[in-house]
Amino acid sequence: MRTNNLILLSSFLLFSIVIITGLVLLFRFDHHRGGIFLYQSKHTWSVIHSWCSVGCLTLVSAHLLLKRKWISRNILSGKSVTINKTLILRSRNDIWLFILFSLCLLTGMLPWIFDYHCHICHVLHDKFGIAMIIFFVYHLIRHNYPSYHFFRI
Repeated sequence: MRTNNLILLSSFLLFSIVIITGLVLLFRFDHHRGGIFLYQSKHTWSVIHSWCSVGCLTLVSAHLLLKRKWISRNILSGKSVTINKTLILRSRNDIWLFILFSLCLLTGMLPWIFDYHCHICHVLHDKFGIAMIIFFVYHLIRHNYPSYHFFRI
């Protein structure tokens, strides 16, 4: 299996865990209340969500590094960039997915790293997360992932 396909499969699995744990945290637990769900506390769900998000960040960064030639050729090239309508239409879902991923990361990781409670960060993180799930599903459909032919050796 090629390196990029292994990264994509791993990030798909981790991102699925992030989605599931995020939805459990959003709909099962209140921001101010604890509790138990499937024999796990809110803290356990939150830890799984946070560490899988760190794994997603690592794998998305590796994916972007592997795609750096395409990114530099189509988006960042300094010489006569022709950002035409076709390029924008073809890449807009990827751009929105990256923006929403970055906003989710920012609103989710800052309170976690600096260990402070920020209600507006949690609210924004929830809203960005729901939007990101929609763009992620569309991204998977658009790229025909996961399919049998995608993982050919």
